[in-house]
Amino acid sequence: MTSAGNPDASEELPVFRDTVTVDSVQITGLSAMTVYYAYVRVLCGDEASRWSAHSAFRTSCGEYNLPWIEGFEGMEIGGQTSPAPDCWEIINANNGAYPYIYVNNSTSYVHSGSKSLYFKSSSSIAGYAVMPRFVAPLNTLQIEFSHKEESATSSGILSLGYMTDIADTNTFVMLDEYTRSTSWQTE
Repeated sequence: MTSAGNPDASEELPVFRDTVTVDSVQITGLSAMTVYYAYVRVLCGDEASRWSAHSAFRTSCGEYNLPWIEGFEGMEIGGQTSPAPDCWEIINANNGAYPYIYVNNSTSYVHSGSKSLYFKSSSSIAGYAVMPRFVAPLNTLQIEFSHKEESATSSGILSLGYMTDIADTNTFVMLDEYTRSTSWQTE
């Protein structure tokens, strides 16, 4: 396995080498939030086959240390079907229909910098933007963010909370609600 490039037939890949007789292998010691390319080959005595085509995967994010600031500046600009920003989870309880949550660069929706996390909804179905995990306990954290509504005809409430199980939106515990306005509000 390697984090860059294609190996040639004679190259040894030092990250993981073992005799495998099962369908899956757990590999330890990998860096967080890193793309790896896994290759497989057969070793039989002194002979080695060619490396297989690679299979790419990204390791999950580790816990973040504080202070932490997210301005979405390094993130890919998205759209309705775009992936979540790195180390965030976007949960759409409506299976891909509204609501949409993505990184936007429209100056109408940016408070500072050049990008923002944009929430778009035309229904009462909740969308969740789940931040990365932190080393510090949740009850010791403070958060500051800015928000505004898209237009005067928009409505809705912005809720801030946490989830005890990211796979179950029923575990969302609300900490506070914010009435939205067409002017920027900093909480």
